[in-house]
Amino acid sequence: MIPAFFLVDPPSRTTTPAGLRAPEQTLNLGLDQKTDIWSFGCLLYETLTGTALFPIMDFAFSPPQVTEDEHMIYLITALGPLPPEIQDRWLQYDRYFDSEGRQIRFSVEADHPPESDYEGSSDGTSNPDHERSSDGGSVDTDREEHPQDQWVRQSLEEKFMEYKMDEIDECESKVILDLLRKILVYKAQDRPSASELLQHPWFAEIA
Repeated sequence: MIPAFFLVDPPSRTTTPAGLRAPEQTLNLGLDQKTDIWSFGCLLYETLTGTALFPIMDFAFSPPQVTEDEHMIYLITALGPLPPEIQDRWLQYDRYFDSEGRQIRFSVEADHPPESDYEGSSDGTSNPDHERSSDGGSVDTDREEHPQDQWVRQSLEEKFMEYKMDEIDECESKVILDLLRKILVYKAQDRPSASELLQHPWFAEIA
């Protein structure tokens, strides 16, 4: 969740954990009440599954671009393609997806290696495990598929069905997933308000 502030005077930065940030936070597109709705959806998923939907490691020493790229990749693989107006604001999109939306890179670290990987090692020789890509980035040529890669590429529905609490049956799962899909919408203006959320059948059933 984001801290309270007046809409006429929003903060330039927020302290929301990376895994709870809405797309507009990650890409600095502005904030409003619907930003909190997104964070609520992420917390609801985590409460019902015991896992984070977007488990991003936002360490203090992580370059902001690495965190941003990792987050956007998680969003696309879990929720589907970005709307054009949001996709255009993520300047690194073409590094990870081709013109038809197919993911072509899975390792964010390989695209943002230490400076020594670009310029060569400390002894002046090049790093043999990295090659320059056509766009000037770095491609890890000695990389094996990470065990988490397959999990990262799961959709929201696949992740939820795998990690949901045992007491949630298939019928309730469909209702919850419908709720999550209504919440986790890329465009903030298309998300429901808090009062509209309370009218959803899942909340009506537990009230």
